Amino acid sequence: MSASESKVHALNIAQMRTTRNTLARPARQAAIEALDTAVACSMDLSLAARQAHWNVRGRQFSALHALFGQIADELYKHTDALAERSAALGGTPRCTPQNVVATTRLRPYPSFGFDGAEHLDELSTRLANLSTELRQSVLTIDGDQDPVTAELLTDACASVDHQLWLLESHFPIDDNGLASNTQN
Repeated sequence: MSASESKVHALNIAQMRTTRNTLARPARQAAIEALDTAVACSMDLSLAARQAHWNVRGRQFSALHALFGQIADELYKHTDALAERSAALGGTPRCTPQNVVATTRLRPYPSFGFDGAEHLDELSTRLANLSTELRQSVLTIDGDQDPVTAELLTDACASVDHQLWLLESHFPIDDNGLASNTQN
């Protein structure tokens, strides 16, 4: 965890609101920390997908423009659910641009426009990274004590994996029938 990320988490935990939620305070703290990171990464990637949506060029423009917009909207939907869960547990979702930058674990998205294949590569890498972050978040909370947060994170991860599959379906196929810009 970076120093700036640690400060955001510490502030959220220190300012944890009183709630009648019966989940034990340590479980709520762990969930809020996991949700803070998930919210920042999801918002970061939602904005990156919107950047790709606005700037994609090339032969597949129409299909990719629609797909990138769909990905941005889907990510935002999960960001909203995760942030609201944090608030329900007594956290204070911090989704200002400054807090997203301080907390996200994704590398910055290039701000210049490029063709569809480059956007596919950039977004698919980040979707795979977000999927890893969400899976890790599920493991850091105690799903037996907090099945609601575990389910929300799992649902977000399933959606990210689905969006990744949709992106990868646009990769060119090589002579062996394999997608040519996959990492594996």
